[in-house]
Amino acid sequence: MVQSMITLYGNRMCPYAQRCVISLEYVQAAYENVEVNLYGSGGFTKAQLQQVEARSGLEPKGYVPVLRVASDVVRESSMCVRRVAREFEALEPGDAAAADRLIELCDGKLSTEGRRAVEKGQRRSAGLDECLREVDEALEGRPYLAGQTFSTADACLVPFLFRVDQGLEIPAEYDRLREYLTRVLAEPHVKRTMPRTWWWWW
Repeated sequence: MVQSMITLYGNRMCPYAQRCVISLEYVQAAYENVEVNLYGSGGFTKAQLQQVEARSGLEPKGYVPVLRVASDVVRESSMCVRRVAREFEALEPGDAAAADRLIELCDGKLSTEGRRAVEKGQRRSAGLDECLREVDEALEGRPYLAGQTFSTADACLVPFLFRVDQGLEIPAEYDRLREYLTRVLAEPHVKRTMPRTWWWWW
């Protein structure tokens, strides 16, 4: 099968864009990575990204990531990752329901609780611990979040779990999650994407 032409519009410090880079690196896709200058006028700007969106029939927003696969243009990072999985079956989760549940957790409650902890100057909270417990339990009996192989769930959660580990705290009793994160962060398709400096996700 001939691979479709792929272009990713992102920013190396953005965890949402990192989701897409991890996915593309994992499946060893040939792709163009366009670095979007989110706060300046040099390089590829948000205004140019908005033009890409408009030409594709989307309302121009200028948010990253934006993924182009042939003539198909996709926004929202989790949808971009799922679009990569449609193109490359190796990224599909063994347990699709678990993958969907964990991605929803990450984009919803985990984001809310993480933001609240940072704003209050806390390293932990009951709500954040509960989110991390769900992730830890998902790893029972399996090496990856949604099965026996790396998948959409891992690509979507790893950038955020990394930030929690670096800037907040993963409880010591969540040993499955701690072992998983240490192992996955060392995998080449993830390690290559790790930024020297990073943002939170709000």
